[in-house]
Amino acid sequence: MKTTILKHQFIDLLNKTIPGTFSLEGAEALFDYLTEIEEANGNEIEFDAIALRCTFTEYASLEEALNEVGKHSIEELKDTTQVLELPNGGILIEQF
Repeated sequence: MKTTILKHQFIDLLNKTIPGTFSLEGAEALFDYLTEIEEANGNEIEFDAIALRCTFTEYASLEEALNEVGKHSIEELKDTTQVLELPNGGILIEQF
């Protein structure tokens, strides 16, 4: 049995399961990204907050992300992994 969750439910579940891991902007971007993947390949994604926490990391800035992963530019980072730029200046990357 599956349940479809809406964006606000996704954000609430993330915050309850793994509080403080993603900002509101990060959680919204992650929801939108996962929804795009579902629509593109026609397969539903199972919600697993712990797996999402292990797969995606949010950084307060591009500079912080580049320093942490040892890259020199956003282009180099995008060549390596999925990058979601956030409206608050933060960045969400898929671990590689």
